[in-house]
Amino acid sequence: MRIAAIVTLCTSPLLAQSAGVPRLGWIPADPPGRLREVVGLPGAAQLGPPLSFGAARILSIRPDRNIAVALRPDGTVGILHLRPGEPDAAWQTLEGAVHDADVAAWSPLGHVLALGSVAEGRLQVWHIEVEDTPKLAYELPVTAGRAAVSDAGSVLAAMDGALYRVSADGAMQLVSPHVSGAVTFLAGSDRFAWVEDSGVWMQGRDGPPVRIVLPEGASTNGILLASARGAPLLAAAPGPKETILASWNEHGEPVGQWRCPVSALGLAPSGQQGVFQLVTARTGPVWMAAFGDTGGRVFFVPARVEEGQQQ
Repeated sequence: MRIAAIVTLCTSPLLAQSAGVPRLGWIPADPPGRLREVVGLPGAAQLGPPLSFGAARILSIRPDRNIAVALRPDGTVGILHLRPGEPDAAWQTLEGAVHDADVAAWSPLGHVLALGSVAEGRLQVWHIEVEDTPKLAYELPVTAGRAAVSDAGSVLAAMDGALYRVSADGAMQLVSPHVSGAVTFLAGSDRFAWVEDSGVWMQGRDGPPVRIVLPEGASTNGILLASARGAPLLAAAPGPKETILASWNEHGEPVGQWRCPVSALGLAPSGQQGVFQLVTARTGPVWMAAFGDTGGRVFFVPARVEEGQQQ
């Protein structure tokens, strides 16, 4: 297993102006109601100019595209189209969506969206492609405080401390009576993982679940789970002063470890496949992680110097 050092970076003020510069997705920016695009390469990136989306609240950015699911103050759910180089995002109301959604989870590759409302007791599965009108695949009469959806549209729902796999016809199969944290499907797969107080578990196609061996020093307390094409299972275990990131293949075998000198509260997709923001309560540099076929990197992006200030 490979253990990677923290990767720092230097940037050029001309980077964002260069033609063909790679893009690493989007991150929330101050004041609220704005995003900034991350442009460049892992280890050599900077924040672009702000993109405004008004009074809406972003629930989740799609892992592989420049779109996000968002909530307006009146409870209307919609899709924000994030357009690089434009000052404002375009709003598209998601007709027929639950009101005041408090669960929003994209599938790992971004093809499917799960939307839920605890107040309404409804959980919806949507197919959303940029070129097509969003389509409601099916709706479940369940009250889920947490949910995950596979790239094929299967659903995991956490209810009353238990985790269920729910089929499109509403039939529920108990996965674990003791779920205590994050749940995720693996990218492009029907395998999935979840957190219990006893550890992180992965369910394969057949046989009993496999317990995932966490890195030394990692705890299940507050652990975050995600999946991407280059990291079938990704975990971020926050501590008081640092976060340990680790990845495993689809069989639960360890692949790599990384350490980041901040305590992560969230692991948020950025809009580019395999790229995540480590959400923290701290101001200053933005910490991110990128995973692909050649491995992973943890890096920071300097905080943006606002217009009119000197760098």
